[in-house]
Formats: sequence, C-alpha cells, structure tokens
Amino acid sequence: MPARRRQRRLLTARNGANPMAEPGDPRTEPGLRQLLALDPYQRARDGAPCPPLLLVIGVNDQRVAPWNRGKFGARVQQASPATPVWYRSDADRGHFATGGDASARQWADIYAILRSHAPARLTPRGAAITASSARAGGRAARHAPRRTWRAWGT
Repeated sequence: MPARRRQRRLLTARNGANPMAEPGDPRTEPGLRQLLALDPYQRARDGAPCPPLLLVIGVNDQRVAPWNRGKFGARVQQASPATPVWYRSDADRGHFATGGDASARQWADIYAILRSHAPARLTPRGAAITASSARAGGRAARHAPRRTWRAWGT
C-alpha cells in the first residue's frame, strides 16, 4: 500500500483527524513529508540493525489502532529477521496503563526484557541513591527515584 494512503488512513481512525495539527496533515504535501519522517514503519530499512523490540498494545486504545503495532512489528521482523520482537497486549487497557497492579505488571515485563537484552547486565544501585538523596534534602529527596541502574561491575 502506498505511503500516502497509509498516512491518510489516520484521518478515518477512531481518534479522527484531531491530532493532525501537531504531526502534520497527510492531505498536504508538507504534512505528508513530516508524517513519513516520523513514521517508524517507513523508517524500517532492510538489513539495518535493530535492537530488541517490545510493542505494548492496549486493545481499547482510542488514539493508536492496536493493529498498527502488529504491522510495525511484522515490518521490523521482515527488515531485520534476527531482531527479537515481543508483543504485550492488555485487553482492558487504552492508550496508557490503567495504574495500580496493571501498571506494575507492565513495568515488570518491560524491565525483564531490558535486563535480559541490555548490552551489559544491570544491577540496582541503591547506595548511590541514598547518598545523593541525603545531600539533596527537601523536595528533591522526597521525589528522588527509589532505584537507579548501572552496568554490572562499574
């Protein structure tokens, strides 16, 4: 399917044409060029290396049709067959995680894949956070992340 037709299909999606002002309107030449430059599907090149990919799909997503992620994953696998591609779908989810347990499960999956495919093994570095939080004091200490990650052995 030609790129122009793929981009125009966005106008008839559930979310409609309302997001077109920011990324570009595919009915105009400048808008189409801008959308094509942003589109990861169009940027996938045969033989180009690609890192492992996790595509998170909310089945009730009103902004991005769930099939878009599937189509992109298939394109990446076609372009770079050695690249592992995982799909994580949530039947109750929309564009964002619903919070609470669902959000925790999603982040656990994301970190599990990151940990297994990061260039260097990752390990928590709690001591550095404790020291930096104590120095920061006040608001910064209250909002400091609970953990940071570093390459093992550094």
